Amino acid sequence: NTNIVHRTGSETIDGVKTFVQEINGTSLRAKWADLAEVYATDIDYPVGTLVQFGGSKEMIIATSEVNGVISSNPALLMNGAEEGQPIAMVGRVPVRVKGPISKFDYIGLSDEPGVATRVEKGSENIIGRALEESSTEYGLVLCSVRFQL
Repeated sequence: NTNIVHRTGSETIDGVKTFVQEINGTSLRAKWADLAEVYATDIDYPVGTLVQFGGSKEMIIATSEVNGVISSNPALLMNGAEEGQPIAMVGRVPVRVKGPISKFDYIGLSDEPGVATRVEKGSENIIGRALEESSTEYGLVLCSVRFQL
């Protein structure tokens, strides 16, 4: 029977499986690398958009502070059954940036809503560090981020 998941031995499980009992384990690995939670947003934002608390829902595009970034593929998604978008709170995630960005630059909110830019070390609005570079005017850059609430 191909619908059986065995308790011992190694096997590969393809497709979506739903378990109705508690699953205990000693190891967990994820393909992606950010921790996200679903929040209601006033509109659907593209991946990498910086967001902040506020508006008629829970999150709006960031204009004055940054509380998260729209995630592409969260490694761990909390509140997954709720309506909204996955907001990365910490980890590696693509971020919308403007201007040239070098690897390991500090990044923070730019003067354009929802978009990051290079900032100086010690700046008040640092949200993370770039893990790759971009020489384009606008783009998505993989960054390590961590947000303060």
